[in-house]
Amino acid sequence: MPGGLARRAALGACAAALLAGGCDAAPRPTERPVERPARAGSEAPPGAHGPVLATVGARRITAAELADTLAEQEPYVQLRFSSPERKRRFLDELIKVELLANEARGQGLDRDPAVVRQVRRALATRLARELQTELVPVASLTEAEVATYYEQHRAQYQPRALAEVEQQVRNELLAEKRRAALRAHLAALRARAKLEIHPERLAGLQPAKAKP
Repeated sequence: MPGGLARRAALGACAAALLAGGCDAAPRPTERPVERPARAGSEAPPGAHGPVLATVGARRITAAELADTLAEQEPYVQLRFSSPERKRRFLDELIKVELLANEARGQGLDRDPAVVRQVRRALATRLARELQTELVPVASLTEAEVATYYEQHRAQYQPRALAEVEQQVRNELLAEKRRAALRAHLAALRARAKLEIHPERLAGLQPAKAKP
């Protein structure tokens, strides 16, 4: 089970959601680039991430982790927890999440197939978002590219001139380039991977019955 990335994603989403009343209302992480978490098993030495704010069993929650987790949330969530009192409340929720996570692991839920699938999807979604940001940074767009994109889609923006819709054009061009870059990256991954696909076995496949 992947450790660092899955834990940070769960901490941020569930802590904010618990404060809002439940994990179903968890805010999405922002698209801001973040440092990749250390791989599981490569824990940094004590003090490497600032002072330890809390210890839950063998897990240390540091000031840097709390700050990073908050920074990954939507702006309105960050505003809600900007004061020291609110940060303390957010810390309490991170502790609550760790306690529940420890209990879940103790019951073997981290090995439950449904949980494993959810973590894999979360990892894939997070990596895809970060890859797009890394492969096509905002600063990589040139004025010539923006102008060309506008001309190619002039009917979409008429009667407005480029100066009036430049930011919209930039955003749409950036999104298009990032999608293309991700598709190319996935194609390269497929070329390197050992894939065996058997579509003929899909015939007659029935969905599994929901658990009571």
